[in-house]
Amino acid sequence: MNKNFERWGMPRKIKIDNGRPFVNMRHRDTPTLAILWWIGLGIEVIQNNPASPQENGAVENLQATLARWSHPKTHTRIEDFQKALDEAGRIQREVYMVSAKGYKSRISLFPELKTNTRVFSYECFDFQRVEQYLSERVWRRKIRHNGRIRFMGKEFHMGRPYAGKEVSISFDPIEKLWLIHDADGTLLNQSKREIVSQREILDFASR
Repeated sequence: MNKNFERWGMPRKIKIDNGRPFVNMRHRDTPTLAILWWIGLGIEVIQNNPASPQENGAVENLQATLARWSHPKTHTRIEDFQKALDEAGRIQREVYMVSAKGYKSRISLFPELKTNTRVFSYECFDFQRVEQYLSERVWRRKIRHNGRIRFMGKEFHMGRPYAGKEVSISFDPIEKLWLIHDADGTLLNQSKREIVSQREILDFASR
């Protein structure tokens, strides 16, 4: 994805479905490192509802069109297939005339495809955007029989007496605290434990 950003510049929004590799299949509401990387770059991430491909109809149709135009089964080398995809993409942008838009090409309708001023660099990443994003959300989990909950790959010990209780998890970006409340709003636990770090996200993005 970063190579696409380097070539085309960064988009203002990215829309994803609810499948791999961008979504945690067990807890779809939990942001993955990929999502947090985009958030830190200043990109708004829009996540489709589960089992709703119609919410991304334009992309689904484009994938079918590219498959027809690039003939993937006819290529024995990945390099040849990539060239075919690149050419199909060029035709989609610069040659094909969209009848519903007055028979204009996509590049004429959206000239910013070539003049995107949102230039990508790793220095664009701002961890404060990630913290703000986390602070605007609430996650609900059930405490397991061992008195623990697992969130974003980390475990919080709540105590066996709370087993089976529904709790909400939120983040305070000022105090850098993770807060866990019960259904009545009573604070059960708080932690300065680092759930995800800037270094972890940057290491992921540079792979």
